Amino acid sequence: MLRRSHGGELLDEVGELYHLIVLCARHHGEVHEGAYPDSGLLISGNVFPGPVYVGDDEYLSETYPPKEGQ
Repeated sequence: MLRRSHGGELLDEVGELYHLIVLCARHHGEVHEGAYPDSGLLISGNVFPGPVYVGDDEYLSETYPPKEGQ
């Protein structure tokens, strides 16, 4: 999951589903509270308009790389 605060909504706008997961309300809250820091549930990095992804996720890096000169 890539948080909306890190640009996840920009991926939503282009129909990208890779960064989404389904969680019940309890687990959603726990993830936001930091209950699972090393679980792999959260994707690190940020998405910027374009969309352009900057981070260490291989799929997003290959699919949404920075354009030349960025």
